[in-house]
Amino acid sequence: MRVLHVIDTLGVGGAERLLVTILPELAKRGHSFTVAVMRAPYELQVVLEEAGVPVIRLPARHKWNLFASARDIATLCDELDVDILHAHLYFPAICSSLVRSFRLARVRTVTTFHNLAYAEGVNKAGVGLSLKKKLASLIYPGGMDQCLAVSGVVSYHYSQALGLDGIRVIHNPIDLAMVDRAIRIGSEQGDALLHIVLPGRLVHEKGHQVFLSAIATIAQELPPFRISLAGGGPLKDDIEERITSLGLGALVTVTGNLDHAALLESVHSANIVVVPSLSEGFGLTALEAMALSKPVVASDVGGLKEVIIDGESGVLFPAGDSEELASILLELVNSPELMQRIGLAARERAEAAFSLGMIADQYIDVYQEQLQHAQ
Repeated sequence: MRVLHVIDTLGVGGAERLLVTILPELAKRGHSFTVAVMRAPYELQVVLEEAGVPVIRLPARHKWNLFASARDIATLCDELDVDILHAHLYFPAICSSLVRSFRLARVRTVTTFHNLAYAEGVNKAGVGLSLKKKLASLIYPGGMDQCLAVSGVVSYHYSQALGLDGIRVIHNPIDLAMVDRAIRIGSEQGDALLHIVLPGRLVHEKGHQVFLSAIATIAQELPPFRISLAGGGPLKDDIEERITSLGLGALVTVTGNLDHAALLESVHSANIVVVPSLSEGFGLTALEAMALSKPVVASDVGGLKEVIIDGESGVLFPAGDSEELASILLELVNSPELMQRIGLAARERAEAAFSLGMIADQYIDVYQEQLQHAQ
């Protein structure tokens, strides 16, 4: 079985991280997997290639040059004798649908939906978004043999937004071996200060402002502490200005962009991990923290509600509610036993529901079903 995965870029993001995690595991099952990337950045290309997954850069074209890109993909499918074309994110999915609809190559098509692309407040409304939604609703039904989603909420979102039926949920996996390596490599020295980490890009939907407001409310009630905002992004200046205005400048570190190993190291050093997202298709950073046996406090949005069992493997709070977040943080800090219990349950949850081998088997099942339909 030969599968070609097509993705917009190989920058650092959830969809890109899925490929880096799942494809080496899938390749162990004796099948051929290749990644085609449509445009820069290519940061994770070397990671895939070091894991034995070939990466091919498609001709660089304007993102709306859809038919030319579809022909590029079809040509590659023919050259590699591809059985299944698996697209990730909007433009690869549209172009792959065109390959199928216009029979530019003899392939079965699969796409994975990773986010809440059409949810109010997630992306700016306008002609561009309206056009993308209309085009997808017209092309996907005839161009995609199987649609997948990384969470139930993402599946429901696309079924409602685009009128799609039969979307199958396959959650993102966690590579426990990789996480355990991070634990072994990480320092075993205890930190005298309480360390709270928020891992995530510095963008509005990650909820940094909510978190900072919560910390400012309870700063005088906490034991000596430090905060790490583990990530970079376009709101760095705004967030640093907010930190200063709240009088938290000596307590909060903004790390800037981190590679995956450094991000895991930062999370591993935490006593508590906070994921206060305003919108979240899945919640991979929360899952990684859970695999590291960290108590996670997360907003009750999107896929986070599927990753965390509230009160058992983590604690959920109403999205945007800084007062409730502050209250939960105080409760955890004042109960080390509760923090430990939640952390241990979080690791058990990650192992039981999101293991890499189990998720890889689900992908193989999808591919085998598509091969049977092709006969």
